[in-house]
Amino acid sequence: MNNMIWGVLILSVIILTVYTLIWNYFAFFRQPPAGLESTVVVLGCKVNGDAPSLMLRRRLEKAKAYLEENPKASCVVSGGQGENEAYTEAYVMKKYLTQQGIDPRRIFEEGKSTNTEENLAFSAQVIKEENLSSQLVICTDGFHQLRAYIYARQNGLHSYAISGRTPFWAIPSYAVREMFAIVKALVL
Repeated sequence: MNNMIWGVLILSVIILTVYTLIWNYFAFFRQPPAGLESTVVVLGCKVNGDAPSLMLRRRLEKAKAYLEENPKASCVVSGGQGENEAYTEAYVMKKYLTQQGIDPRRIFEEGKSTNTEENLAFSAQVIKEENLSSQLVICTDGFHQLRAYIYARQNGLHSYAISGRTPFWAIPSYAVREMFAIVKALVL
């Protein structure tokens, strides 16, 4: 019995270590090359009234910095309106970025999506309709990048990653949740 418990523990540690290495690769080692003609896709997250939540604001700050460094890049803000939200996440994100000095003509709203899969599918439609670059730079939290990459690939899009900062204490719970979501994305 002891050997079985130790075996399960060792296997669990190996699986978690490999998983952590994989999602860290997708989050932090797939940076876009300098000067890439690209479209930043900012994935939605909870909004409070007409203001982004703290997690969404971190994503938007990362997108803003990228857009400032890459003045030819365009941006798709992606997220619909949740049950307890007064506006679509896309509307709130565009409002925030324009208030931060990003030209609104560079920002395209995708305001129908309700999950990550729809974020990428509907953003792909906007990119095609607006004739934007299909070289994506996905902006979301690091723990979320692997799943975003999977859905981008399923929509025929090549993607790079820029990741907002997730508080260290929140990473374990999000990482476990993402593990199940990734399995779902790969299986279904």
